[in-house]
Amino acid sequence: MRCSNCERTVAYMKPIQAVCDTCKKTVEAKPLLGENELWLALNKGDEIEVMHLADDVHHTWKLTGQDKESLRKARAAGTV
Repeated sequence: MRCSNCERTVAYMKPIQAVCDTCKKTVEAKPLLGENELWLALNKGDEIEVMHLADDVHHTWKLTGQDKESLRKARAAGTV
């Protein structure tokens, strides 16, 4: 899937729960990295950009430390 606002490809994987910087609420977000790149970035502590669709507009932002930790736990539990 392509993010029309940011010209990037969105990974085909389960959405992750993250707090949107714009909406200020927890949403189902899609990483803007492929699955292998996502886990590598998570392990290295690199920035991970995600997006979600809100009112026909894409919101993109970088995951916070808390959202990254939640993603690590979800991966360990096998839910993503």
